[in-house]
Parts: sequence; C-alpha cells; structure tokens
Amino acid sequence: MSDATSILLAGRSKDSQEAMPIIEEFLRTVGNRLRSKLVNRTSSDMQVELKEVGIQSVEAIRRREDMATDGVFGLLRFDAPMLPGVVCLQRGLLTRVIGAMLGDGLELEEEPAEETNDDGPRPLSPVEQRIALRMFRDSLRDIREAWPDSDAPEVELDGQPGNARIIDLQVSEEEVVAADYVIGAENDEYGRMVIGIPTQTLRNVGQKRERSTKPQKAAKEPKMGRVMPVEVEVVAEMARVPMRVRDLRNLRAGDLLPLGPLDAAKVRVNGRALLQGEPGVANGQRSVRVRKKIQ
Repeated sequence: MSDATSILLAGRSKDSQEAMPIIEEFLRTVGNRLRSKLVNRTSSDMQVELKEVGIQSVEAIRRREDMATDGVFGLLRFDAPMLPGVVCLQRGLLTRVIGAMLGDGLELEEEPAEETNDDGPRPLSPVEQRIALRMFRDSLRDIREAWPDSDAPEVELDGQPGNARIIDLQVSEEEVVAADYVIGAENDEYGRMVIGIPTQTLRNVGQKRERSTKPQKAAKEPKMGRVMPVEVEVVAEMARVPMRVRDLRNLRAGDLLPLGPLDAAKVRVNGRALLQGEPGVANGQRSVRVRKKIQ
C-alpha cells in the first residue's frame, strides 16, 4: 500500500479502503491521458507523474506554498448539487509548457519582479490565459473519460483561469480528493499541477451494490408508437454570452459577439439539454458529433 493511499485511509471507513486502489488507478490514468495531450501539443517527451493523493480542503490547496502567490487556478463544478472542485498549476509550469509549444527552446519572457505589487501577481497574458484554459479543459475531458464507473459525472470549468482569489469563501472549506502531479522532461521538473475532485463524487467508487432478494417485476415498455411521429425542436447550443440590456440595445450590423472557444455544444430538445457533443463540419454542413447523453 502506497503512502498516498495511507493518507487517504486514515480515519476512513472500510468502504473507503476498498475504493482507494480504484481511485489511485483512476487518478494515475488521468495523469497518463494528460501526458499524452501534452506530448502531442509540445512535440516533446513531457512526463506526468502522480506524486501524492490526499483528502484536503479547497482552501488548503489555495494556500499551498507553491500555489498561493504564483498559482493559476480554475474552479470546477461537478454535477448536481454542483459540488466544487479545483484545478491549479504553477505559473512557471505554464511558462515552460508555452515555451515547449513555441519550439526551438523558445519560452515566454518572465515579467519583471516589480510587476508584482500589493494587489497580487500580475494578470495572465492572453497567451497564458488561452493555454491554461486548454490544459484545464483537457483535464476535465481526462476525468470524464477515465472515470472508474460507467456513470461519469458532468464537470465544467466555472469561469476563466485566474489567481487564488477566484476561490471564494463558499467553496473554500469543501473537501476534495487532491491529486498532485509533477510535470516535466526527464531529470527536469517543469512544475506541479493539482486536480481536486469532490469527495462526495467518489464516495461510492468500488462499493458493491446490494442485490435485492425480492423478485423484480419486468418493467413495462412505454408505448412509444403514438409519439414517435411527433416533431420536436432540436437546438445545438454552442455558447451563452451574458450581456447588459444597454449593450444589447447598442448593437449594430457588423458588431461582433465574442463566444470564446467553440469546442463543445449542448443539444437541447424542446429546451431541455439531452446530449453533449463537439461542433464541426461534415460534408460541407455544420454539424455536432454526439459524445454522450446528459440524461
């Protein structure tokens, strides 16, 4: 049993002990998937190693010495009742990853130390914002695809990446299973990345479901023949843009509405989100490839 598992099992139930090997393997798979994406995007052999797993509060992650002053954070939301999680990485790691993407050993120049003032570290540059967002979204896909149960939760990034201040008091005391990853080339650590998943979403992993001894009645199949010809409205929603009324009234022909990266779409049927997919083009027609059912 690893030290990381021992940390998680301290004071936990027998069910937690049974779940821990599955959770560790799941988090290791997430790291392997993240490494694959980094290698493809940087064309360099970038290692991702799971160093530690522990149960701690979101606030504890926010206050980590290696994250508090120079970390880039993203707030996650898992399923109903919208449980909070967190993903964060060291800014130095972000700089090294961008440098690897640029190629030829080029890296973004570090901002002068005087840029950091009493108001906190300097804001992310547009390039840093875009790459951090891409890495965080990769992590979300990896979590969904590697989830140890067939019923994976819906997880979304709440807002844009930012510094530790984006973690508000309402979520700071929530407990998460925190996976600590070291990223870099062999014998050259780029930095650390932490993914925190709400403990409640993992509490049933690995538990054996009790089988009822009572004979179950065969479920009656609904009579769908009568409703099959009924037409429904299907809408592919690419993005939502909050806008003030005065800005809406001032719109003119030729104005642009920024929608952000169009890498996901929700398919709504009669106003209800039923499918999740990826926008694209097929046979010259705009289309959405269905990835999974939401309900």
